[in-house]
Amino acid sequence: MLHIVSEAQLYRIRQEHLPASPNDSNFILHPGFTCTNQGERFLLYDSNSVQVPYSSAPPKVGRLLIYSSNLQLNLLSKSKRVGSDGTFETAAQISQQNYIIMGEIEEIHSVPLVYCLCEKKNYETYKLIIQILRTAVHDLQLNFEPMFWMSDYESGLIKAIKQELPNTKLLGCAFHYNQAIYRNIQFKGLQDAYQNTEVVRQILRQTMALAFIPNDQIKTVYYDVIKPQFNNVPRKPTSLRHNLGNFFTYYESQWLTKTYKFCVFGEPIRTNNGLEGM
Repeated sequence: MLHIVSEAQLYRIRQEHLPASPNDSNFILHPGFTCTNQGERFLLYDSNSVQVPYSSAPPKVGRLLIYSSNLQLNLLSKSKRVGSDGTFETAAQISQQNYIIMGEIEEIHSVPLVYCLCEKKNYETYKLIIQILRTAVHDLQLNFEPMFWMSDYESGLIKAIKQELPNTKLLGCAFHYNQAIYRNIQFKGLQDAYQNTEVVRQILRQTMALAFIPNDQIKTVYYDVIKPQFNNVPRKPTSLRHNLGNFFTYYESQWLTKTYKFCVFGEPIRTNNGLEGM
């Protein structure tokens, strides 16, 4: 009779052969977590054990582990487009997020190339990650100067990319753009109207779709096509128009001042959803 091992059993068996999960950010890294199964270097940087030529981590960074093999660094240097995103639910106990940077193979296939375990989630951390990668790639006599970098809209990362990679064009992820808008729809008390009131649903869905039209047309379509539909919104309940007005205020201040950041018109890759399963 075939014995089927459950996922929980597999996890338990695996854990029996691994060191206990650390509960302090200053833990000593087990040697088994520094190399690949083939014995090649995998750990690129540990802020608790910095080696030349890398920089020490500023206090605001805390513990930072970066993993990337020489093969992955080589692919990273050849990638015209990179994408990045953080995961939180599956992050290790001592890290605030697992941050993954993806590159390309033959400009077609997206592959994970850098894994970062970050105690902090701030500008200083992202800046150091980019600096470490540039140094590591340079040591291989290569360059890390991607043409495009797609990410969510985290201000710390955007600032770090602008400073460390000034020639790299920032691209916003359409998935994260729509996710941010929908969260605000919920926050503004518009979720029920979005689901049940046709004119409100049309206004909000058209707003989400602005990312897919040419950048120089976004404001025109918003002000001339989308916003005038407010006149068709029912006057009762009175909170509906009030809440929708608050949404317009949010959208105009948060997004219309920087349409170039979320416009994905003409881009061959419009989301970094490939990272969601990492």
